[in-house]
Amino acid sequence: MLKLLLLLLIFICVYALWMVMQKVQKKQRAVQRSSSYLINNQHVAQADVQKKEFKDSIHPDQKRLFDDMAQLFLQQYYCLTEIQQGQVLQQEWLSKMPLRTVTEIRQLDLGEWSIVWSLAQQSLEYYVGTYGWFYTHVDLNGVEHRNEIRQPGKLS
Repeated sequence: MLKLLLLLLIFICVYALWMVMQKVQKKQRAVQRSSSYLINNQHVAQADVQKKEFKDSIHPDQKRLFDDMAQLFLQQYYCLTEIQQGQVLQQEWLSKMPLRTVTEIRQLDLGEWSIVWSLAQQSLEYYVGTYGWFYTHVDLNGVEHRNEIRQPGKLS
């Protein structure tokens, strides 16, 4: 009987030790996950700061040049219909804009498409739609300028 009690006591001690080890491992995994989460958040925060510094590092002359090019673009009356023509127009005007200008062509539903040029908070969009051609420019001060050419025979 004594042997049975001693064996039972050893079994209980081993089981308790096993439970403690499980808790320790679980706690270590939780600490590792939270530390990796904090490290990832620090990387994201650093990347956001770097993006902000990049935007802030754009020289005011480049911002004015972008506005000047956008004003010249608004004075033109392009009536393109094909997206291939838009790609040529996109590259032509991108070469005249500041170096850090970003551009993309967006293809939309119903054969509509647009070209967007942007520099920091400024943007210029040329939109080819069903009802005509639309120009939108947001300048250095955040003011939006619009211009449109309606297609004849369409609803106004």
